[in-house]
Amino acid sequence: MTNQGLISPAPSARPSPRVRFGKWIFVLFLLCTGLASAQSSTVSGHVVDAAGAPVQGAHVEITSATTHEANAVKTNGEGYYLLPPLTPGFYSINATADTFARVTVEALKLEVGGSRTVDLTLKPMSQSQDVTVTATQPELVTDIPDRGNVIESKFVENTPLNIRNPLQLVNFAQGVTAYSSESGNNDQSEAYTNTFRINGGRLASTESLLDGGANTTLYDYNAVAFVPQVDSIQEFKVLTTAYSPEWGRTSGGIVTFATKAGGDRFHGSIFEYLRNSDLDANSFNSDVAKQAKPHFQRNQFGYAVGGPIAFPGHFHEAHRTFFYSTYEGLRQSQAGSFTYTVPTALERTGDFSQTFDSNGKQIVIYDPSTTTLQPVGSTACTSTPVAAAAPSTVARRSPATKFPPPTSTPPASI
Repeated sequence: MTNQGLISPAPSARPSPRVRFGKWIFVLFLLCTGLASAQSSTVSGHVVDAAGAPVQGAHVEITSATTHEANAVKTNGEGYYLLPPLTPGFYSINATADTFARVTVEALKLEVGGSRTVDLTLKPMSQSQDVTVTATQPELVTDIPDRGNVIESKFVENTPLNIRNPLQLVNFAQGVTAYSSESGNNDQSEAYTNTFRINGGRLASTESLLDGGANTTLYDYNAVAFVPQVDSIQEFKVLTTAYSPEWGRTSGGIVTFATKAGGDRFHGSIFEYLRNSDLDANSFNSDVAKQAKPHFQRNQFGYAVGGPIAFPGHFHEAHRTFFYSTYEGLRQSQAGSFTYTVPTALERTGDFSQTFDSNGKQIVIYDPSTTTLQPVGSTACTSTPVAAAAPSTVARRSPATKFPPPTSTPPASI
């Protein structure tokens, strides 16, 4: 018999900070990928030769014009291909196969939540070494059932918008009826950001998506949670009817925003929009009545910048990581007149014996410190009316003394 020593298990090694950081980056990547795929564009097609016969195993590659990111697939036995989901933007697509010349389609535009069919015809290499064509928008979309309007970033940036809110453009989409002139506006409240009726749908039933994620709250008529900055929008689409099942989750229409992604070059801008009553003319009626202009001042400012991220020691390598950052601030002050009811002179001293409602009935206010419980089983309680208590004692504890005194006396009938 031989003695065998017990081997204790080695203590588990704690992952290094670099490994932990890499895991968090991977998790964040999966989350971002899942959100983006909800409204990504798809590209498919058929690769054939000059005689119309399908080309099996052809190499099809699509490249982003902004980030130069490439995705490649091979055609199946019948010459069909389907590329993975892609973010909206401009691309170039090419196809190659043995004994065939390369064919390239440039300026291929992919819209948010859209689908493109790009059929490619390969020619023998002896006849042509390279074929390049420019893509054009299809006149009729037949591969997806949904119908809507795509609003591009140039149109959004060049259209005057109150407080730079792109939701106001939803009012001009086909099939959209605005609840009021304030629909989409968040100048004073978020309650109007989802007050659209799309193709006869109910008020506040529109679903808002931001980069594929739900952007709708459960309050203020299902208000939009976050209104994207104008400079950060790549494009957005208003889906009005017959949209595909992957959208779903609403009985009304859908407004989906796609934000910009940084490219391989740095681009940025700063802005300041000023509105000031000192620079405005008075209205005609106010001018005739010799009334001064009401005070109004608004400063809306911010920046937008995007580009590649270059890590130390890798500045000259091909960029694979990009960023896009925006900020917008709003500072606004304006004059307004309001009418409020404040405590009367008696109520400010703690005497509520002359407090009546609109029907002339006295409003009895009780002092909560005098409340006494009744015997077990009784649901009633007793307390002393404020009018019967010492007014000076009530006045010291009443918040009525914090209000400013009234500037006018209401009519006797009130």
